Amino acid sequence: MVIYDSILAGKRILFSGDTKQNSVEEVQDFVFGCASLVSPPLLGILNIIHPYVDLNSQDLLDDPVYIAGVIHPLFKSGKEFQKLYDVLIPIDKPQDDQKS
Repeated sequence: MVIYDSILAGKRILFSGDTKQNSVEEVQDFVFGCASLVSPPLLGILNIIHPYVDLNSQDLLDDPVYIAGVIHPLFKSGKEFQKLYDVLIPIDKPQDDQKS
């Protein structure tokens, strides 16, 4: 519900994966899935989607509204990056405690 409300409120939503656990494609799936939560689509929603943002293209995160995905751990833990988003959604895979 937080994601849905954030889309409707026009917040800066950042999906954050981990380079060791997530592929770029997985993060992109979350971003596109987030945009598809609103149906019929909100006017201009495709203009605010940034499926993958890296450190070299982080200027995209200066937009007042966006739905974006990253896999660099600095976005999640670096204090200077925390001002770039309103809602951070970590993409964590469950740990497999059973080893064969």
